[in-house]
Amino acid sequence: MKPTALELSTLKAINALIAGRIAGIAGDEELQILEAGCGRKWAIDLSGTRYRLTGVDLDAKALEHRKNSVRDLDEAIVGDLRAIDFPRGRFDVIYSAFVLEHVEGAEEVLEKLVLWLKPGGLLILQVPDRDSVYGFFARKTPFWFHVFYAKHFNEHYRRLGTAGKPGSGPYPTHHDPVIGRAQFRKFAAEHGLELEQEYGFRRLPRGQQLLTTAVSLLTLRRLASDHVDLCYVARRLPDAVGEVARARRTARAPAGAAGALAGAGAATAATRENA
Repeated sequence: MKPTALELSTLKAINALIAGRIAGIAGDEELQILEAGCGRKWAIDLSGTRYRLTGVDLDAKALEHRKNSVRDLDEAIVGDLRAIDFPRGRFDVIYSAFVLEHVEGAEEVLEKLVLWLKPGGLLILQVPDRDSVYGFFARKTPFWFHVFYAKHFNEHYRRLGTAGKPGSGPYPTHHDPVIGRAQFRKFAAEHGLELEQEYGFRRLPRGQQLLTTAVSLLTLRRLASDHVDLCYVARRLPDAVGEVARARRTARAPAGAAGALAGAGAATAATRENA
């Protein structure tokens, strides 16, 4: 199924849509939700939905603030998503907002997130669009410039005065290709995920928007200018664990063996279609 693709102007609108999707899968039992890279606050309003929230973050200071001031986590874990582990199929929802662009080896983390999801569970990701004009410059400029930009041009950081300080962003970025639109669609297809919705959101202030539109035209629209960020909503199919395992074997096998594995996968798919 082709994902629903929308362009929305605000993060608030995206978060309202996410809240509706999560509430839509709630049943009699409380939902098990993982916030992968939980930071300083939970942005989704799930009033009326019973859930248990587990938060993981590498930044101990941010997590300490979350535990002691916000107090909305049922379980808080300081750790690297590449190193920690959970039982397979533990969570109904895994939510990660503006985390994967900071991870070197984001595909490894994505594979783990799929394994931790229950069949039918939702994987909800928010990331900068690395193939937008804004994302292109974010990838090509050094980290010190990101801190400078946040201090002087980002309203949030200017108000708080926390840019670059411990426990506060901006953080170094890697922008792994897998978080881009085309590569994430490919990842989803190969790892037992059905990508149901795909949103572009958040426009820049008018002056910056005019500049990014001009740059986009110079690239013949290869770089998007109508949004800065992306949101993916994907559902884990029942055989997703097998798809992840097969993808890992194929990636690690020698060329000849990889071809044999691919052939076996195609034969399995044909058997399912003819059943």
